[in-house]
Amino acid sequence: MKHLSYRRYSNISLMIHWLSALLIIVLFVMGKIMEEMKNPEKLPLVKIHIIMGFSVLLLTIFRLYLLSKDNIAPLITNNTLKNKLIQYVKNGLYALIITACISGIVSMYWGGYEEAILLNNSSLIVKEGVYSLKIHGFATFLIMVLLVFHIVGVANFYLLKKK
Repeated sequence: MKHLSYRRYSNISLMIHWLSALLIIVLFVMGKIMEEMKNPEKLPLVKIHIIMGFSVLLLTIFRLYLLSKDNIAPLITNNTLKNKLIQYVKNGLYALIITACISGIVSMYWGGYEEAILLNNSSLIVKEGVYSLKIHGFATFLIMVLLVFHIVGVANFYLLKKK
């Protein structure tokens, strides 16, 4: 079954896409590693995590701006369900990336990370009762799930395109 339309993103949009994907995967792995670490050991990684997280937020906002200017039509296939799934995955990824970034920022303040970093005192980090950390963790998990859907969908698209 052939696809009816194909879209081409600008080079800058593609570059941001791949840079963001790399940062998100590194952030996810780093987050999992930090979950297992004691507070004093993880403070240097927390600093890097925060900088990378802010970078992802800024890149995502900029990419959404570029996409609004590129005026690229949505990918259309011969399958209505697949068309909806493509849109849900794309929109879901953007919504979850922004949710993860905002919940990370909120956690930075509510969890004492800002003070801990400024004073270089990891004992100020609070995990209990910081619900934004739970939201952050759940959002990043869902990002990974949708990322798998995205990769499978893109692979499927290129396999069908070759036929």
